[in-house]
Amino acid sequence: MSNGDQDFSDDLFEHTKMSFWDHIEVLRTHMWRAIVGFGIALCLSFFVGAPVLEFIARPVEKQLNEFYDRRVQEVERKLQGGDAEIQKADEPRDMKVSFDRRALAEALGLPALEG
Repeated sequence: MSNGDQDFSDDLFEHTKMSFWDHIEVLRTHMWRAIVGFGIALCLSFFVGAPVLEFIARPVEKQLNEFYDRRVQEVERKLQGGDAEIQKADEPRDMKVSFDRRALAEALGLPALEG
């Protein structure tokens, strides 16, 4: 019997057919389960979130500290070695700083200054 001669009139999924409203009912059940599961996960995350975040951040902070320590040591080595560019950057210099007194007083919550 060739593939073209087979009878496909039997519906293999006949026993699983549902009406539209049955589908809606199943969807409603699944949606409530999802909402309850989300609520439980949200409540648990309040208790477990901070330690998990700390656990994840610890290796990153360690690597950043090592990176900046290496940079400081390299600059210190150049400074002690007499690197002219680093020594010039390390020298104190005069800077002019200006600010709006009213804006500063407002930012600090102080009464406006006259003048």
